[in-house]
Amino acid sequence: MGRRALTTLNPQEARAAVAKHFRRLTNSQTGVNLAQFQAQLKEQEAVRLIQGFMEDPTLPVAFRKECALDVIKIARGPITPWFHDGKSVDPNAEGQTGQTVGTEIEAAKLTAELHERLNDLVMRKVPVDRWPEDVRAAAGEFMATFSEVDET
Repeated sequence: MGRRALTTLNPQEARAAVAKHFRRLTNSQTGVNLAQFQAQLKEQEAVRLIQGFMEDPTLPVAFRKECALDVIKIARGPITPWFHDGKSVDPNAEGQTGQTVGTEIEAAKLTAELHERLNDLVMRKVPVDRWPEDVRAAAGEFMATFSEVDET
């Protein structure tokens, strides 16, 4: 039995055929929503497409900004407002560690940067003995863990 071409169907018949096919996909015997599964197979490609729009300097800035926000929403969920008292942060105020807030913020930035570098090295499977000395020193006691991973 051959397939009927959708071009020979009137719009109502075409819509009914598509709906029937969609119901068959979503009500499979396996209990898996096949339409959802197919969409999930393409989600990474879709995010890359949006990211490509975001990075394309030939597109309008407003559209690129919208794409950047879409990527953030996909990665982190909807952006929620951060409620605060409206006062400015005083970088010279004493922080939770006894240092100034500015010093704590700078330390947090440096720590995050170090973690990014460490993550990059581990993800690229760069041998520990080829890491920059400052990263090796900062990794400290975790060096044994990374060395064990390299040996396996």
